[in-house]
Amino acid sequence: VEEADEHSPQVFYDNVAIPTLKLATEAHATVATAEHRHRLVSGMEQVLAELHEDYPVEQGLLPEVICFGGRWQVDVLSAEMIGHALSLAGHPARIAKRGSVSQAYLASLDLEGASVACLTYFSPDPVTHGRYVIRRLRQRWPELKIVLVLWNVPADAVGDDLARRIGGNAIAALCIDHGGTR
Repeated sequence: VEEADEHSPQVFYDNVAIPTLKLATEAHATVATAEHRHRLVSGMEQVLAELHEDYPVEQGLLPEVICFGGRWQVDVLSAEMIGHALSLAGHPARIAKRGSVSQAYLASLDLEGASVACLTYFSPDPVTHGRYVIRRLRQRWPELKIVLVLWNVPADAVGDDLARRIGGNAIAALCIDHGGTR
């Protein structure tokens, strides 16, 4: 949190929080135990609560952007970070309700006033699940612009047709390649 106090929450999210979540998702299948994952999520939730308290956003504005995590708890955490950063930058955003993204979850969403949905994934292969979620969103809100934020996709998987294949309008990606990230 010192990074946020010294610079801004956005810098903290970019330099500390998102890289931490990336490391956690990479370790998920290999070395991380359920206890490690629980501690990471609980700790990050506490940090986010503190940042929201220390850096509040203007309340009462209808959100332009609704952010939600695609699948895992780390996806939800990144959606919260994106929503907070956007709001601090003057683009009213909110996190959709917490929960597992399912048909019932999507049916209960309230996207009133939003023109953009931001759907985040740490999965290296979000195509199938993303396509399912976007199809359901488009059924209820056909005019909604959908931005996919992909944190762990292989660099060679990101191209002009990935957004089209998944069904989104745009993709923001932090790609993994053999030399690191780009």
